[in-house]
Amino acid sequence: MALLATPSAAQLTPCGCEEDGVSFCNFDYGSTGTCEPCSNFSERDNCFTDGLPLAGEDDCAQRCFDQPSALTANTWAVNYNDDAVPDFTTSSTNEVVLSYLIGAGKTPTLNLYAGADCSATTAATTGVATPAVVSQVISGDSTLDTLTVGIDIDKALITSSNIWNNVDSSLEFCLAVTLESGGEVITEE
Repeated sequence: MALLATPSAAQLTPCGCEEDGVSFCNFDYGSTGTCEPCSNFSERDNCFTDGLPLAGEDDCAQRCFDQPSALTANTWAVNYNDDAVPDFTTSSTNEVVLSYLIGAGKTPTLNLYAGADCSATTAATTGVATPAVVSQVISGDSTLDTLTVGIDIDKALITSSNIWNNVDSSLEFCLAVTLESGGEVITEE
């Protein structure tokens, strides 16, 4: 009768940050290395043509592409529903409400930027507009949650803020909803 040894946690995750379908160990330092995001590799073959050490190639292929079917495109999904609802009445507390479909059970990070482009680095004026999760409801098929985000805008400060467009008297901002793992952005909408 043979005894099989169970691998230790260090053997299963030599870099300490691997996550199936998200990141892998590049093994740049021989028996360890740093983690790289799977999103850097569009297909399995790229693992073998990127200059990784042999162990890094194998870990990339196994963790990023050789996963069971339980990992789906919805796992890290962030999809805006194109349904912004403005409410600037005196009693409103969330002047703009938006909804998204996101991967089930994921916790989003919300960042509000001045201007219509989320690639801008200018954050909205502090204290003028604050995004927050209003609700997160698990969907019936457990693959996507419905996320409702409210943006609380201080109506008294709008016209002096960097989200106000003086030319056409409108608000211009972009809400970036991101899903992250291990400090790496996996998906952003």
